[in-house]
Amino acid sequence: MSRNSVIVLLAAVAVALSATVLFFWAPSLRNNGTAEEERTGQHLGMWLDNAIHTDGLPEAVQTYNAILSSTTLARSEVAPSVLVGSGLQYRLTASTSDAIKGVQELKKVAADTTLRPFIRAFAVLELALAANNAGHNWYVFGEVFKDAPYRQYLVISGGTQNTVASARNVLLYSYQISPTYNAAVAISDYFVVELYRNEQHNVGASRKQQLLDGAEEYLARAEDLVKSTEYEQPKSQSAQESYLVNHAFAVGGLAYFKGGSYKSTYKTEYEALFKTLVAKGDAEAKGHLAISRFWYAAFLLQVDNDKKGAAAQLSQAIALAKADPYFDSNPLVSRIRKLKSGTIPYQAPAKLDTLTALSPEFEAFVESIK
Repeated sequence: MSRNSVIVLLAAVAVALSATVLFFWAPSLRNNGTAEEERTGQHLGMWLDNAIHTDGLPEAVQTYNAILSSTTLARSEVAPSVLVGSGLQYRLTASTSDAIKGVQELKKVAADTTLRPFIRAFAVLELALAANNAGHNWYVFGEVFKDAPYRQYLVISGGTQNTVASARNVLLYSYQISPTYNAAVAISDYFVVELYRNEQHNVGASRKQQLLDGAEEYLARAEDLVKSTEYEQPKSQSAQESYLVNHAFAVGGLAYFKGGSYKSTYKTEYEALFKTLVAKGDAEAKGHLAISRFWYAAFLLQVDNDKKGAAAQLSQAIALAKADPYFDSNPLVSRIRKLKSGTIPYQAPAKLDTLTALSPEFEAFVESIK
């Protein structure tokens, strides 16, 4: 992409500025690039984020590839778009090779010490979530952890790779580089997931309490960082949407494991999330909506034994997944496919056979996924 092309892109951005928030706060920590490069990078990242939510995935992928292949843009100008767009091609194709390419681009950003700490931290965050976002793909997981510095964060438990603890370690590494609300809430989520994992292995009360404390601590940190002016925070629609999805999951998990105020608020949390995602209505929001209704169904069953409510949520999740033009990479479809294959050694927050027994419609849907 030539610099003249960049100017054309920025003109399009200017039209959208009144309706779209900037991708980043104005940076307080300077990198080695010029102020002009930073502004260009911010605007390109914002423009790409807006394209995802308004133009559709094919157009957004085309935009991302044009930015990535430019021979005139500086690395600091390209990096914000990598944070937004590294997983787009996989969402379009459901191809493992495309997911791996996204990981490789994120690693370039994370390793570039000329970039602001926030940019590098967010690249590491996306790396931690890459395997999960690609349907718990072992090849993608291997690509993340095959070399330094990520190899040191790999956890082996009982001779097998502990994907939950490994990903949480990388999230903590991201948080150490520069704290973000997305990393904090994802760390909370992974503490919750490990609570489910350890529940199946009958781990003692002491370890359970450690995990509960970790989940609550990082959930509180995430909520504080949303309001932070001390640390640079993401402002893309995609980042904000992911935060809401992950926050609801953490509250739902804590409603099951701890109860108390979490039990009285998790339904309100999910209903507010659904209202937000429905209002957005784009492919990314609908993908989040499908998997979130699935999680909500599981929490309704676990926390309140609400079988009717859970079945209704599963029905809505199925309808959303079936309507997704990118069905094979839909988060719910990817999750079910991996659960069926047995490549996920734990099933959280509810076992697949529990949900299929609850809903014949869901059972048929699960059977249809190959």
